Amino acid sequence: VYKRQVSNWQQYQYGVYLGVPYDHSVVIQHAIDPIPEHEKPKDKINCVYFSTPHRGLELLLEAWSLMKQNYSSEAVDAAELNIFSSFKIYDRPHMDEQFRHVYKKAEDMPQVNYSGSVSNDEIRKNLENMRVLAYPSTYMETACITAIESLSAKCLVVCPNLGALPETCANFAWLYGYEPNPDRHVVVHAHILARAIEAYWKDETQALMNLQKSYFDMFYNWDIRINQWKAFLQSLKDGIEAQEKS
Repeated sequence: VYKRQVSNWQQYQYGVYLGVPYDHSVVIQHAIDPIPEHEKPKDKINCVYFSTPHRGLELLLEAWSLMKQNYSSEAVDAAELNIFSSFKIYDRPHMDEQFRHVYKKAEDMPQVNYSGSVSNDEIRKNLENMRVLAYPSTYMETACITAIESLSAKCLVVCPNLGALPETCANFAWLYGYEPNPDRHVVVHAHILARAIEAYWKDETQALMNLQKSYFDMFYNWDIRINQWKAFLQSLKDGIEAQEKS
């Protein structure tokens, strides 16, 4: 029996903690339809969070407030945060109850726009106006489509080096060392996020993001990934047929 993992990090975890041998699993990473080419409006820096709330939303709101207080600059002062997050995406609205205070806080904060869950089509369209994914993840991601779509949309990704995020982001993210202490994590994320906002329009940042988009549009493209799935499924079919003949 083969187990499919979505990252090499996940495969390693299966081996160390569950005892799954390397030759009993296969890594086939995620894929997306690339975000279409677009020009970012050269106005305020729009930041975005569009993962589920338990992955760091409350921490982000604290970091956003701290950033606005302690890292004032023209770019930071004008920046806005756009949040698309709830458990309705999992069809588990009952799980939203424990986050009602977080949603209320987001709705009441200046320069924060809270929209709840929306369709992926709407997310993809909104990403054309976003410049930074603010993602202080507290969850050990096995991979991260949120980051992949953001990187394809030429957004800077600010996130910790937790779980498979370093592998998924392939050194293009503004990674920082994960802080298990929430108060410390807030401070670190606020600092790195402010730096990313201020750096977005610099020539060297734009040059790197052009390379970033080329990489993610190619490597995480369904046109590429489907061939891996076909090869994997064909190998399973061949193995089953060989067993039946023996």
